[in-house]
Amino acid sequence: MDYPGIDINYENLYVRDRELFVVFLRELKAALYAMGRLLIVSVHAKTDAAGAWSGAEAHDYVGIGQAADAVRVMGYDFHWQGSDPGPVAPADWVDAVLTYAVSTIPKNKIELGVPVSGYDWTLGQTTTSVTYFFAVAKANQYKVPIVLDALLGPHYTYMDIADVGHEVWFVDALYFGTLLDLVNKYDIGGICIWHLGAEDPKIYDAIINNF
Repeated sequence: MDYPGIDINYENLYVRDRELFVVFLRELKAALYAMGRLLIVSVHAKTDAAGAWSGAEAHDYVGIGQAADAVRVMGYDFHWQGSDPGPVAPADWVDAVLTYAVSTIPKNKIELGVPVSGYDWTLGQTTTSVTYFFAVAKANQYKVPIVLDALLGPHYTYMDIADVGHEVWFVDALYFGTLLDLVNKYDIGGICIWHLGAEDPKIYDAIINNF
């Protein structure tokens, strides 16, 4: 089988396994190198070594950056399905994430994981992941204006037919372009997208214009 390498995306690691994870990656890298394969590692976004929660703290950026050929920093879910409503990847937070990343990992190895989907928070109920097209269609269905924001992302609120309040935050090409500006600002290796099929088609124009 012909493949360039593998992406290790181990989330929710225990902090006690922080060093063991790096040892595992070093051994895996040696085995992959012998086969002419690359090791890519995805890590939780954080702005310092500890991060905001245990899964992020368990990712040792320095050790992982030394072991891997590329490190994909998942620059999203600042607000997530289990949190209060809000932007998925506010630009000031992503800026701080990249400030820390380039201080610990060779910048040519860093890829920023850029979101293209969002969330529909149903107040007091289940939160749903939404695509760009779903978010726009829902706003049109309920005839509510979308607030465009290049730094936080487009968002709006609506009341559904059961009189339940919703708050929606998602990603459009304008906001996506702001995140690409940060990639250029820090001169890192590139981007990866989470997840294809959810995007505003105009992001590809933003990619061409920025890169």
